[in-house]
This record gives sequence, structure tokens and C-alpha cells, in this order.
Amino acid sequence: MSTILNNTDNNTTMQPPSFYKNTNDSTQGSSSSFFQSFPVDLTTVKGYLEFIQKKGGPSKVITEFNEDKSGGVVLNGKGDKIATVSGEAMEYLIKLAS
Repeated sequence: MSTILNNTDNNTTMQPPSFYKNTNDSTQGSSSSFFQSFPVDLTTVKGYLEFIQKKGGPSKVITEFNEDKSGGVVLNGKGDKIATVSGEAMEYLIKLAS
């Protein structure tokens, strides 16, 4: 990973997250902890922004780009990989970092 996007540079107004809301039905059973720890693949700008907001806002996460900028990852404050970034979302972030 070579490029780090400081998400505080984003001046976009974010709506309250609705896309990633878990319901009790989707996380019941033995696989509950697996689904909560599995990294999310963020491919749209809307999905990326909602996910960042859900995780506490831009100051709580770091987005890192691959060296060739073909994709990236979102890390939490502990450095754990919590999401991958690709597609439209990655194109948007590259433009922000330029």
C-alpha cells in the first residue's frame, strides 16, 4: 500500500447510514460473529460514504490504495482491514487524492 487518503479531506455531506444496518434476523446463529468480522467490498461512492459514516466518520478510519491504485482497503483505528474498495468508489477516491 503506497497511497493513504485522509478521509477528513472529504467535504461531502453524509446522510445517516441505512445500507449497512444489520437486523436481528440476519445475524442470528453461529455465523453471527463471522458476518460481523468479514470485510465489506465497497464498490459505489454512496456505499463507501455510508460505510465510513457508520464506522464513526472520516476521522475514525484510513483508506489505503494499492501501489498501482487498482483497489484499496479501509482500516479501522487498530489497523484491522474492515473493507476493500474497488470500482466506482476507487475512481472517486483517486480523484479526491489527485
